[in-house]
Amino acid sequence: MKKIHYYSRVIGEKREVYVYTPPQYSKDKKYPVLYLLHGIGCVYHN
Repeated sequence: MKKIHYYSRVIGEKREVYVYTPPQYSKDKKYPVLYLLHGIGCVYHN
């Protein structure tokens, strides 16, 4: 699991995301993606 920070121009603040990559991950290979979204206004662990 890797935590990445980025700036969102839409909401005007810094955000963070967690990215999981499988063991033996390769940038040269394509993988299926699952996005899990959490609502704004709460913390991710609620």
